[in-house]
Amino acid sequence: MSVSEMMTIGISGVGYVYIVFKAFDWLVCTFFKGLIKLRREKRGQKAVNEILEVYGVEKLSGDESLTITTRSGMTITMRSNKD
Repeated sequence: MSVSEMMTIGISGVGYVYIVFKAFDWLVCTFFKGLIKLRREKRGQKAVNEILEVYGVEKLSGDESLTITTRSGMTITMRSNKD
């Protein structure tokens, strides 16, 4: 085996390892990004559930509405669908 053949095999091996590493990195990053997105959705749903529980929205009837204003100025209005 000559030096040039060993160098070719070595460079090919390094390239193969690099490609496998980058593919694994992409898979791991995609997986964790999905988990983070799922967690954000759960946090948002938890916040809505807390608002419903704390302010007793299920007790609204007819044309009643509930308006909540946060410290930052965001306004949340909830209306009943019950007839």
